Amino acid sequence: MSQCLLTVTCDRDRWSFIQQYYSVNKYIKPCTWYIVINELEEKSWLKFFKKHKEDSPHDIKLIPLQKYLWPLHPNTQNFIKSKPGYWRQLYCKLLIHLHCKEKRIVVLDSKNWIAKKCKLSDFPQQRLKSRDQTVFRGTIEFFQKFWKIDTPFVTDNITPYILYKKTLASMWKEFHDVDTGIDYLKNKNFISKKSKLPQQSGYLAEFFMYDIFCQKKGLHQQIVRDGKYPEPELYAWFDPSRFDNKDKFIKQVEFKNSRVPPLSITIKWYVEKEGGSLNENHRKLLISTIMKEEVNAD
Repeated sequence: MSQCLLTVTCDRDRWSFIQQYYSVNKYIKPCTWYIVINELEEKSWLKFFKKHKEDSPHDIKLIPLQKYLWPLHPNTQNFIKSKPGYWRQLYCKLLIHLHCKEKRIVVLDSKNWIAKKCKLSDFPQQRLKSRDQTVFRGTIEFFQKFWKIDTPFVTDNITPYILYKKTLASMWKEFHDVDTGIDYLKNKNFISKKSKLPQQSGYLAEFFMYDIFCQKKGLHQQIVRDGKYPEPELYAWFDPSRFDNKDKFIKQVEFKNSRVPPLSITIKWYVEKEGGSLNENHRKLLISTIMKEEVNAD
């Protein structure tokens, strides 16, 4: 099956992204990689990327937001561009079927770094999660009602996540009017009245939406349903005040299964300026820490 990689990134995440870029170049077998610049004006990001890019083994498709949205109805384009960056990025993920030829799409966020040699087919779908254990339960309830299905479990709304082109195309038609550009998700507030969590998000969770659609359509091969979880991810939290202290660089590391090195690392802190960047030394330290399974936690 043909496959591709997708990253939707932005100015805020550019330092995290550039580390992802180096790790993808080093570890993933050559593939087509769609990189969407989620900015209304992309010049700053392109200038940064030009300064730090290197020769890549991948077929990189660099797509600015304006160009990415052009196949859509003008009303839809204007609606998406009027939204904050978080909303724009989730629409960009759900619209990749308009640009890619490949059938299977591995989606990364800028905070995902690749940690060992692999190919796209090595990335499994995310693990199952109870609808009661997420701050995005409002999304689950909305689409359960929309598609008239009860879904006590959904695949986790995190990256790396697997999408399929044909399924995305079908799902898009369910809530978007091609003739008028009206988006039926417009002005929706995804707050749950049933959630028992102290905090919850009113934002749309795009992968929960995708999972529930797959369940409704019986596309179980696209989502985890047999209880077999994918390879563990490693989550690293960084304290920006400690960047100059290598011994305390890693504030906390959670390793689900230390015997199996993960395919990717999820960075749980965003770098917004050059002075606090995750530089080459930091990246090497992080990778070596993972591979040696040395966990420095405060």
